Amino acid sequence: MLPQNLPAGTSVESFFEDVLPEAHRRLVPADPSAGEYVVAIRMEGPGTDSTRYAYTIRGREISVKQGDASADVQAHLWIAGEYAALAFFLEDWSGPRRFAPTFEPAQGVKLITDPRVLKRLSQATGKIELGLVDFEGGAGNLVISAGGAKKHALKDAASDAVIETRVSVFEKLLAGKLGPDEAIADSHVAVRGKKLVAMQFAFALAPFFPAAARE
Repeated sequence: MLPQNLPAGTSVESFFEDVLPEAHRRLVPADPSAGEYVVAIRMEGPGTDSTRYAYTIRGREISVKQGDASADVQAHLWIAGEYAALAFFLEDWSGPRRFAPTFEPAQGVKLITDPRVLKRLSQATGKIELGLVDFEGGAGNLVISAGGAKKHALKDAASDAVIETRVSVFEKLLAGKLGPDEAIADSHVAVRGKKLVAMQFAFALAPFFPAAARE
């Protein structure tokens, strides 16, 4: 659920400011009845530096705030990751695409910013941390938070669940051969903390995976 044909040399900033919003306007269906969702994003750089964005999304419409203007928004979904890890992924997505999804998502969904995806994710309650234990691009950890306001403090509160797996399992997810719910239920991933919180996020994404293609 990523933009196709990512331009070579896409930076973290141009991805969030230009590439993803343009793809959203082009690929997400116009739906006047779609609710409005705010997604806050923070990519951690060296030291205490961070790159911040806030997307306001309603159907095909999307607006972007960046920098300090996005720091204190009231968001439905909060996402924090590592700047260097995303830069590694962007280089891959514009080249070999080893870590790009290769399956066709169900329900005609093209992007993770589709309101149908955001609606399901925002209905989860808790904070999860995702990590690849053998990822060559660094730690690669991603933190996602949804639900009550107390869960939105990405740096100040501990994660409810930490989910770790290996690149080989991640590649099966990207190929649509394994669903996120199956990955947790069948112990393809290690879960520390509240497994129920991890399953909430997994069940939120599961309907968009092609069940018929799973091994």
